[in-house]
Amino acid sequence: IDTRDGNVYWSDVFGTIQVYDYGTETIEVVQECDLNNEAFGEPNEWRSMVWSAKEKVFYGIRWKSDLFRFDPAARRVDPLGRIFGEEEWSTPSLGLQIGPDGDTIYCLVDGPGLITVDGRKLKRTIRFVTYHIPTGTVKEHGTLRLADGRYPVYATSIEVHDGMVYSGAWIDVPENSKRA
Repeated sequence: IDTRDGNVYWSDVFGTIQVYDYGTETIEVVQECDLNNEAFGEPNEWRSMVWSAKEKVFYGIRWKSDLFRFDPAARRVDPLGRIFGEEEWSTPSLGLQIGPDGDTIYCLVDGPGLITVDGRKLKRTIRFVTYHIPTGTVKEHGTLRLADGRYPVYATSIEVHDGMVYSGAWIDVPENSKRA
């Protein structure tokens, strides 16, 4: 949602951007731009978007891991590159947030599977990545793991507050553990 006018934006699987115009209560295709820029390669929809109150633009991640900036006022999409590696497993989760400084994007991405110390096979893990907007710097912070040794295996959200990063995530639960 563009907080300036209440317009709601989304894209379809072909990268076409649409808008619900709050003022006119109509839906239309944003003709001036889409997510099919040559820099992206194949057409694809965005996976997650966040509004930058500081810059008055959206930042988003396409399903194929491309970070981009979408300026609804200028009707422009700017590819910013991949926020994480070229690996096949590096799919973005729904966990995408701009931090309190307005300059840092926090992102959770699918990581590779692994075999735990007790021999369990996990199909995937979650990695924590940040992107510093002013410098375009990506920082990979590694695979997330809880203090008790369990791993988050899927993330649906992220929130940054008071120096802490929170997430709604699915946690690996060993079969022999007691569940509450």
